[in-house]
Amino acid sequence: MHTTKILAALTMATTAVALTACADPMTNSTSGAQSNVAASSNTTAYDVSQIPTDADIAALVPEDVKKRGTLRNGASTGYAPAEYMATDGQTPVGYDIDINKALAKVMGLKEGSTHHAEFPTIIPALGTKFDVGLSSFTITSEREQQVNMVSYLNVGSAWGVATGNPKNFDTSNPCGTTVAVQTGTAQETYAEELSKQCEADGKGRSPSCRTSCKPISPRRSSAASTTPPWPIRP
Repeated sequence: MHTTKILAALTMATTAVALTACADPMTNSTSGAQSNVAASSNTTAYDVSQIPTDADIAALVPEDVKKRGTLRNGASTGYAPAEYMATDGQTPVGYDIDINKALAKVMGLKEGSTHHAEFPTIIPALGTKFDVGLSSFTITSEREQQVNMVSYLNVGSAWGVATGNPKNFDTSNPCGTTVAVQTGTAQETYAEELSKQCEADGKGRSPSCRTSCKPISPRRSSAASTTPPWPIRP
């Protein structure tokens, strides 16, 4: 409960907040390609019905949010188990969705809703279309200049390759290869910096192949770089 109170208080102290997972692309591992499979029919969401309202936190909720009664979350729903679609292809599920619902309860609101948005569009929409963005953002100085960010999970970044590593991708020497990354992510920034360093070292560029949403695929590239759990198509 203490953690929930802190998150909620920080959320409502500003008009735009992104709750984030911390992922450093420099901390990586290697994995075979894995599919980001939608939840099976037995997926069970966390029951938030018994979470009580905290009067002190509820008093911080802006009047327009109180009147609406809904805490609106924007998330790129292709990233299990954090945020993804149930088997109906329409219902967002995952622990970030549950956290948003729990925060709404603590704030005394009727519900916490989550709607899909392409990853790069979420932060610009905070304070207008969305109240919060729980979508596994990496905290960066650039993003902190736009919104207040609350860290609640530490993860690393990983390389993913097609089954059997048919292009013989070597994590110790990625120069001259093409790396698939998601647009707007820390991995995209890392890939750009990596390419510049490779060129400076005379080892050839390492261009990135960008995609607007997860899962990403290493099929048309040598490897993919993402944050575990790995939403990568085989």
